[in-house]
Amino acid sequence: MNKINIEHILPMVTKPARYTGGEINSVSKDIPSTGVRIALAFPDVYEIGMSHLGLKILYEILNDLPDVAAERVYAPWLDMEERLRNEGIPLFGLESKTPLSEFDVIGFSLQYELSYTNVLNMLQLSNIPLLSKERDEKHPLIIAGGPCSLNPEPLADFIDIFCIGEAEELIVEIVSTVKSHRDKSRHEMLLALSQIESVYVPSFYSVDYHQDGSIKGFIPQVEGVPLRIKRRVVDLEQQRASIKPIVPFIEIAHDRAGLEIQRGCGRGCRFCQAGFIYRPLRERSLNTLLKQSQQIIKETGYEELSLGSLSSTDYPDILDLVKGIERCFGRKLAISLPSLRLNSLVTEVSAILSRIKKTGLTIAPEAGTKRLSCVINKDVLDYCLPAIIKDAYHQGWKTVKLYFMIGLPTETWEDIEGIVSLVNSVRYGKKQLKISIASFVPKSHTPFQWEAQESIVQLREKLDYIKRQFQRCRWITITWNDPATSFLEAVFARGDRRLGQVLLYALEQGCKFDAWSEYFKFSVWMDAFKRAGISPEFYTDRKSGKIFEDHLPWDHIDTGVNKEYLIKEAKRAYEGVTTDACQIGKCKQCGACETEIQEDAVRQTPVATYLPPSARGVVEGRQIRVRLKYTKGKEVSFVSHLDMLRMFMRSLSRAGIPIAYSSGYSPHPRLSFGHPLSVGVMSQEEFLDIELEMPMNLDELIIRLNEVLPVGIKISDAVFIASNAGALTAIVDFIRYQVDGYGIISLDDITSFMNKTEVVVQRKRKDTIKQVNIREFVRGIEVRNTECGMRNAEFQLMMEIKTTNSGTGKPEEVVHALCPDASITSCIRIAQCCEVNGRILSPMEIRV
Repeated sequence: MNKINIEHILPMVTKPARYTGGEINSVSKDIPSTGVRIALAFPDVYEIGMSHLGLKILYEILNDLPDVAAERVYAPWLDMEERLRNEGIPLFGLESKTPLSEFDVIGFSLQYELSYTNVLNMLQLSNIPLLSKERDEKHPLIIAGGPCSLNPEPLADFIDIFCIGEAEELIVEIVSTVKSHRDKSRHEMLLALSQIESVYVPSFYSVDYHQDGSIKGFIPQVEGVPLRIKRRVVDLEQQRASIKPIVPFIEIAHDRAGLEIQRGCGRGCRFCQAGFIYRPLRERSLNTLLKQSQQIIKETGYEELSLGSLSSTDYPDILDLVKGIERCFGRKLAISLPSLRLNSLVTEVSAILSRIKKTGLTIAPEAGTKRLSCVINKDVLDYCLPAIIKDAYHQGWKTVKLYFMIGLPTETWEDIEGIVSLVNSVRYGKKQLKISIASFVPKSHTPFQWEAQESIVQLREKLDYIKRQFQRCRWITITWNDPATSFLEAVFARGDRRLGQVLLYALEQGCKFDAWSEYFKFSVWMDAFKRAGISPEFYTDRKSGKIFEDHLPWDHIDTGVNKEYLIKEAKRAYEGVTTDACQIGKCKQCGACETEIQEDAVRQTPVATYLPPSARGVVEGRQIRVRLKYTKGKEVSFVSHLDMLRMFMRSLSRAGIPIAYSSGYSPHPRLSFGHPLSVGVMSQEEFLDIELEMPMNLDELIIRLNEVLPVGIKISDAVFIASNAGALTAIVDFIRYQVDGYGIISLDDITSFMNKTEVVVQRKRKDTIKQVNIREFVRGIEVRNTECGMRNAEFQLMMEIKTTNSGTGKPEEVVHALCPDASITSCIRIAQCCEVNGRILSPMEIRV
């Protein structure tokens, strides 16, 4: 395998730790040549992809197999992509830095239609042909799964196989087949894969169209492939959770541990694709979740745990679960519920959560009137939302967030006024209220899959009206999706194979990161549709009296929910008739359950056997402070100061160190660093002060911490310090650095620099430029090589930089003041020094 070296470009890109790998719990494996290497690809930036629970689960499942190595790859940000293209460096797996083209399988997670151009861009960056028909045995197999694969047709020209449904078992069967057919032709391998239930090979099928552009038929072209592809459904209780997820160095979108408490939803909100494609509703047992919650916090050290599901308060044992987690972790762990469905439990759950670390309370009414709530089959307004939110504020919640949707079927201006009225009714003084507004997008496999989408002009008119009503309310924050992006989302959500050409044209014109408003190019997309001879409105506006008879682009995908049930629900929507949740009364006969339940279910709540961690006594009235000394190596040199702080907080938790916590609204560990280290700089001597809540043997502390710290960080010493010992930033007077590089730096240059009283440089911070005299910070410079003065000489400088109340200097600034054209190859912090009565001491020697 070829290994790519990217160290020289990391200093030139934002957030270089996106590309370094080596995070806590990441896996690097050597497997035999007969094994399978798979790259799990997420077509968005690292911070978004690392937040996705599904890929975390698959990563652990695959890496537990002895002959499989799973790595990760995310869409590089624009600055990194530019560097890769300019230097001819292909996209690579994070763990081994191997080019993606050398993997056996690349598996894309399709979570959002506006990521499709990123899928193609990642293939292009990997030097892999975009069209599946142009790939052969020497290329990786390109697979895709996730909710967007339930309408796979817009990507049919590019993806070799789609995984339809839940992948925990399916992905194992796929890699096993790939391994056993690696010496076969690509056609033979695809044919073998097509025989696996829930695998769809689009190249084995063709599509016929009517004169008006609608689909006439979907025709298998290879003997033995299924007419319809059935969605895979797993037994959730028997499937592993992501107990040992990778803990990133940098902050990500959902920077917390996540447990899936249940999968699916029985509520049947008619606009919600997830509520139908993840049926039937399945739950993990209370005891399983309590055990898993302790395991995942032990393995990650996270300070927040998200209890994930489509409707967390529908979990039958939600109160016992939250109470059990609170009993185990107390106020040191925040618990978040992604979205609360209004029911009788909301006030009780929020009351329990308010006693521990608070995150935010999120509720999704969606509609503003009772009539429209019935249309979409959501009973939120059956509960007193103003009273519930008032209770939440009284319990100490600082922020409440409400989700609404505009453009829903049958919506009128009265419903828009209803949103405004509902928001006004829940306002409580000047407490913070966040409102999120999304435009309705008709999705496949839902009762609203036949609905037309309102025009961009109509949606913007409604959106602007709502925003105007609250423009003077500073305590109300409104966020929204651009209706133009929702329009494009609807096109691809209901699209067919003909959109593949549009994707190619859009990519050619630079479309990528379309989900990011600052990079969304609507006019370019419209040009791509025009060039392809396709009207996007064909997919968004299409609705007729015989719409239920149309052959839809995704009709060959069998989610388990039968089409007749969806038609029935679509008709009930226009009648304003609601349908009870699956949990209420008899089975609704949607087809998702293998055995229909005819009688009311009576649940037996299991008796919880809690496994509380070992008790930790608190030493009242006494501070136990410890100073740690550690090294920061090349492997983590691009991890920023704030990211190092988060990493140490979580490592202390993982190591079981009895760290003391602050009191107040959001308790946090008591620890403090010394002077920040610039990104890209290594160090032989860094320091960290922590406070313990009970005494601990320091040798044991060092051993336990080193066992859980990432490669590149190592604790070398620890000492107790007095409770009144000075802060690290206050006691360190100067820092020694070793700087290596290339450039012409003579002894005369150094002497001239030291004889000056002012050497002014410019420092840029966001939108401001500050003039800084760096000469006052330089204590001394020493040359350590014999080539100084020679053209293109290799230099090594030792310098001492003062730290003062007014600031400090940066080694790179000193080097470039000596030689503007100098190139720095490495910078190492050698020592941090304290001057005490004429003596130079280490911070480890100053304990009082």
